[in-house]
Amino acid sequence: MLVKVWNDNVHSFKQEIHGVNYVIPAKEYIEIEEDEADRLVKRISPIVLDGNDVPLPTSYKMLRIDADDLKRNRHLRENKTRSGSYICQACGYVAANKWELDGHSLNEHKNQFDDLDEAKMAIQNDRAKRHKG
Repeated sequence: MLVKVWNDNVHSFKQEIHGVNYVIPAKEYIEIEEDEADRLVKRISPIVLDGNDVPLPTSYKMLRIDADDLKRNRHLRENKTRSGSYICQACGYVAANKWELDGHSLNEHKNQFDDLDEAKMAIQNDRAKRHKG
């Protein structure tokens, strides 16, 4: 998913990573995939010194990933994960598989079953069917 990578420096930023040249004008942004953005921001960029061993401001790396884009992408990933998961109809708990959901139901909602022993028996019968077939 795309995110904005901002250059907060007053000088444009240029860096090559794995054969890709990234150029971000001063106080502007580019849109790239989140994993590429993460690699670009975290990649070490050496500080260049002038003849008097003073760092050149043009070599300062002042990049950041737009926080709103990260939040949006995280929310989309969570919803995508939830759609294929097992969800408790009583409280909305998201389980990774049916067995986890069964355990959650027996532990957290046992007072909501008409007959707890019957519920346990139904879960055991369902597990036995799955192991056979």
